Amino acid sequence: MTRQSLSVDDVDNLAKAVTTLARELWIVKDRFMILEAVLEKHGIRAADEIDAFVPDETLTAKLEAGREELVRHLMQALNPQPGTEAGPTGRVKPGHDVDAHEET
Repeated sequence: MTRQSLSVDDVDNLAKAVTTLARELWIVKDRFMILEAVLEKHGIRAADEIDAFVPDETLTAKLEAGREELVRHLMQALNPQPGTEAGPTGRVKPGHDVDAHEET
């Protein structure tokens, strides 16, 4: 059996995909924690409602579109096309500059 190994480009692309996931995950976690704190401040304990929530058709479509966008960005990072920029989406919260704090 032949052992496959990753090329330097493959490793770079994999690292970009992981960075994309980490960035997207942190943005979601950050915003979610803030949302929970804001709701709690107004006397709303939303955890149980969130667990029981069933989205309507409009929200389901929005969730699916967001998921497809994330997968597309990951696939671009894993398999960049010539002339395209692969890597993190660059999506950040308003007023926050994530790239300014990254090492180059």
